Amino acid sequence: MKSLLVLSFLSFSFSCCVHSQGSLNIQSQPWIPKKVNWNEGSFETLYFYNDSCFIKIASTQVLTEKDSVNFMSEPGFILYSGKYSILKSGSEILLSYRLLYRTFKLTGEKLPSDYMSERLFVNTTDKGSVIKMKDVPYIKGEKVTKESYQKLQDII
Repeated sequence: MKSLLVLSFLSFSFSCCVHSQGSLNIQSQPWIPKKVNWNEGSFETLYFYNDSCFIKIASTQVLTEKDSVNFMSEPGFILYSGKYSILKSGSEILLSYRLLYRTFKLTGEKLPSDYMSERLFVNTTDKGSVIKMKDVPYIKGEKVTKESYQKLQDII
């Protein structure tokens, strides 16, 4: 029920904007860290929508018996949301985003937070693309389950 309330809140809170796709193929797919400690399963997932909207979710994920990644919102999650633009070089992405929701609020924390900016770097080779955010390499989450992929698409 809590997840449903959060999703409802988010859908009313945002109106996404102009297209900013550029030539990079980063949209409509989850990006997960290249190296994950699956015993812990807690990491951030990046998702770039086709209309220049962006989310980053810190939550628990599990690697299932079928070698698929399953997105879970329990015991809680942290949601950042904002906009992105691909710079002309095609190897950089500029983000403007803010902390929107945290399951467990911190004392004195203002939600939504102020906007922050960040520059991501993209390296594309014949083996695929890697997005670097704060020195953490992210790869396409090709093993994300259909259900988890749908949850990410439905957040905004």
